[in-house]
Amino acid sequence: MDRIKEGSVHGRFQPFHNGHLDYVLEAFSRADFLWVGLTQIFTPTSDNLNESGREKATSNPLTFKDRFDLVDAALTDAGISRERFRITPFPIETPERLKQFIPTGCMCFTTLVNEWNDVKVKRLNDNGFPTEILGLSVPDNMRVTSGTEIRRLIRAQDPSWARFVPPIVAKQITDCLKYRFENSG
Repeated sequence: MDRIKEGSVHGRFQPFHNGHLDYVLEAFSRADFLWVGLTQIFTPTSDNLNESGREKATSNPLTFKDRFDLVDAALTDAGISRERFRITPFPIETPERLKQFIPTGCMCFTTLVNEWNDVKVKRLNDNGFPTEILGLSVPDNMRVTSGTEIRRLIRAQDPSWARFVPPIVAKQITDCLKYRFENSG
């Protein structure tokens, strides 16, 4: 496939884990510059039973700024120059607003992990953003079912969670963000 000048990736990144890093690095292999979009811009304030799991407060312990800092640290630690990316809000929940944050027609790289990914692809395409599905291969010993499992391990004070995130992310969570997980559910 041809390399493109500009693309985007997106996620909640609660927290940013090794699978997320692999996803972003794969997109960098296809694009010179990436808009790195953070979804769930505002931290939910409740676990209303009518919300899906991804919209619950306990599923989103990190603020936009926390996630911005973790993603920035992980990418720069992986050797990606800040000149090659910008972190931005990515309101996939209200896709008509995406044009306020990324250029219209920007290629959106994504993966197909669950049914939500199918919904996102449709929303993106319906709002003028082409998509490309990235196929990723993650070693079994680094695989997690989701950020849900990492958050559960952190809350349980099980140190094994750290192997599922980039080392710089583990350090930042341990140093200053662990209380957000422990106090979120």
